Amino acid sequence: MEWLLITLFGVSLFLFGISFLLKTPATKEDIEEVSLHTMGEMYQLKQRINRLEEELLTSAQVPVSFHSHESLKKEASQYYQQNMSIQDIAEIMHITEDEARHLLKPYLKGGGANE
Repeated sequence: MEWLLITLFGVSLFLFGISFLLKTPATKEDIEEVSLHTMGEMYQLKQRINRLEEELLTSAQVPVSFHSHESLKKEASQYYQQNMSIQDIAEIMHITEDEARHLLKPYLKGGGANE
């Protein structure tokens, strides 16, 4: 009985060792399949990234004003002559307070003081 177990154990070790030696390397077709699959996944990821970048860019864009600089100055000065504050002018014109101050610089007392 002991000899039988030792023999079976030896045969199993021998077959286990041979299985490592006879292992076939990956075929060229397998390698091509894996590389094509990987390239497809990379393409899909790049498309997702591009879509996300476009969404971020479109959501981050400030509404573009089609007015010329002179017409913006004129509009800001009209609001200023109606005794509106710089904050109100900036809000109405959809610009920042600094931009409003820059447009009103010639009209402000002291060259840009706050109201």
